[in-house]
Amino acid sequence: MKTDLKVALTKRELEILELVMEGLSNKDIASKLYVGVHTVKSHINTIFNKTDMNRIQLAVWASHYLKQQNVTTTEDSSS
Repeated sequence: MKTDLKVALTKRELEILELVMEGLSNKDIASKLYVGVHTVKSHINTIFNKTDMNRIQLAVWASHYLKQQNVTTTEDSSS
């Protein structure tokens, strides 16, 4: 597991990461972002590969990562 928090994530990956952290399912994330479930799975798999974590580890890590990055994604994405 990579814990150095120096993982480069795209804006979309950050949006998805935040929703994973909130406990949303892939289907719920897809619905919220107006994309297909397959697209969400693809982004999540990319995040898994970049971080070397599973979904549960990722959700816990995400809260620390997003705070360190000073990221607010889902609210800002519509502006």
